[in-house]
Amino acid sequence: MHSTLGVQEATGEPSWMGALVAFAKPFRMPDFFLISGLFLARVIDWPWRRYLDTKVVHFAYFYVLWVTIQFVVKAHHFTEDGLASLLEAYALSYVQPFSTLWFIYLLPIFFVVSKLTRGISPLIVWPLTAALQIANVQTGSIVIDEFCARFVYFYSGYVFADFFPLRGHGAAPSARSGCAAGPLRDLRSCGRLQRRVQPTGRQSGAGLPTRAP
Repeated sequence: MHSTLGVQEATGEPSWMGALVAFAKPFRMPDFFLISGLFLARVIDWPWRRYLDTKVVHFAYFYVLWVTIQFVVKAHHFTEDGLASLLEAYALSYVQPFSTLWFIYLLPIFFVVSKLTRGISPLIVWPLTAALQIANVQTGSIVIDEFCARFVYFYSGYVFADFFPLRGHGAAPSARSGCAAGPLRDLRSCGRLQRRVQPTGRQSGAGLPTRAP
């Protein structure tokens, strides 16, 4: 997208790729966050240390790397007012992310918020995320505004992960793990599932008949 728009701006001539980019613009980022949420369901129950290492440190490193590369390439745009202006713009990019990197900045925040709200019913969290999107929050902060506008798509991907074979590695979940496996399953009655697989009282663990109390 950025390559297409950059070439069009440099040449002053539109191309067929420009029309394709314009067509995909309304659903490009929602789809990106929706798919990211689908894969969240596989890792959200990891221990915090492992979770933060893969879902926060990884993206933080990626963001720092690309911010630094962009400043090296575009430094001439910031050095007109001196070195202090360049350093100030670089430091500000960690508070107000670059327009081309804001989605990388937000992903770790989405992962942490989803982990923190893991114990809250989706019936509560999901409507709240939708309300934030509908509210059209405009504070001037890219982080706050885009979080409110996009988190509903990320969380929706997580909620609907039960419909996609992305969670496990082929092993059938037990009754207890099935109840906690995904947010949609959290909305069902786990008691009924457990009763279907619990012993009826007519057989012992060794397979010998026993008398019901």
